Amino acid sequence: MRKEKDDRLSEALALVQEARDYMARLPPVPVTLELVRKLSLYLEASPSQNLGSNTLPWYGRAYTPAGQPLIEAMVLDTRLTLREPRAARSSLVTPAEFQRHLSQGITMSLVQSGLFETSDPL
Repeated sequence: MRKEKDDRLSEALALVQEARDYMARLPPVPVTLELVRKLSLYLEASPSQNLGSNTLPWYGRAYTPAGQPLIEAMVLDTRLTLREPRAARSSLVTPAEFQRHLSQGITMSLVQSGLFETSDPL
């Protein structure tokens, strides 16, 4: 029974990866890029933690006062993943500006979310 469940989970992950890869080839519109980012974060999380338990990841995104994305975060159980936001290069801050914000401390709110959440948790 356990092997059958593991096989189904592996098939589901492969299907999610296939959908993510297909969407990554579509024209780069914000909604598509955001879903590709969410799927990538989900796939990077441990399948045994993410699909095998009832634990949902927590997501957050920090912005500059001007609204430019600084950094994204995902917390799953005790594992924290930080990454550069997937946004148009023109909307990202420079490395020097990021370092300035980091030295002052970057704070963000986290939202618990499932894979197919329709709101924008990050």
